[in-house]
Amino acid sequence: MQDKIILGLLLDKGEMTSYKIRKIMENSTSLFYTTSLGSINPAFKKLEKEDAVSSRTEVENNRVKKYYSVTEKGKKLFTEWMRADIEISKLKENALLKMFFFAHVTPEKRKEIIENYLEKIKIHLGVLDEIGGIYCTEENCEGDVLRFGIDYYNFTHNWFEKYLKDLEENKK
Repeated sequence: MQDKIILGLLLDKGEMTSYKIRKIMENSTSLFYTTSLGSINPAFKKLEKEDAVSSRTEVENNRVKKYYSVTEKGKKLFTEWMRADIEISKLKENALLKMFFFAHVTPEKRKEIIENYLEKIKIHLGVLDEIGGIYCTEENCEGDVLRFGIDYYNFTHNWFEKYLKDLEENKK
């Protein structure tokens, strides 16, 4: 998936270094997809090998920088991916994994874990609200993704509040 994000960002923003791509991802796609140079750089190598991106090097302030841009083949690959159906992905919620093994901690510890998780969700919702200035245009629908994130975390918060109430009533 990292390769698709890279192609999309290069199409949106033009030629960039892997460092610049990572910075953009940290402020956008990292809300729903992992970002690190350890995964970005191998994705660039794969894309170069597939002739989906081209690169050039330039010396700036005595440092060699490598700039990437999308090739026609890269545009075609990205367009094909964008036009394909969306596949259902596995639900990845760390809290569910903890809950799966809750029998190994006391009821009091379960409540503490959920209370702490609810606080983290509130903080994350605050961050998303701060980002709320992003809007959706015909070319860019980051606002839709932001709205999804806010709705998702509101749902998660509400669900875990109900779960905490059940724990407090000793139902779990």
